[in-house]
Amino acid sequence: MSNLRNFEAKIHDECIDGSSIALVLCKAAIAIVPDTEIDSQTKEVISFPIDEALGRKPTRFGHDPRYEVNAALFNNENGSTWQAKLSRPKVDCKKTTAAFKKALGLVGWDIEPRFWSLVKEHPKLVVYRK
Repeated sequence: MSNLRNFEAKIHDECIDGSSIALVLCKAAIAIVPDTEIDSQTKEVISFPIDEALGRKPTRFGHDPRYEVNAALFNNENGSTWQAKLSRPKVDCKKTTAAFKKALGLVGWDIEPRFWSLVKEHPKLVVYRK
């Protein structure tokens, strides 16, 4: 549970301290949730809040290990989720590079070596490579 609290503190810092979003708005519009909600009495899985909010089919058992993931669910006034920020983002390196090239209008160019050198030159950029 401490990971959830640490993540909540990180989101608090980013949204309130870093972006000057009003505390009242943050509390009303952002829900910090774990990937799996477990009943404290029976220890049974109750729900998968992140998957449910994003309309994804949850995977309980798979080939890859399941890591603890938390999310900040950014909600609309009607309660629907419009964005989720994961504590452990899942990023496909090829898709990241493709999006980067498209945003810079460099589709068709071989910028793979330059892309990663740009990342190294700017340590504040957060890019996850599989």
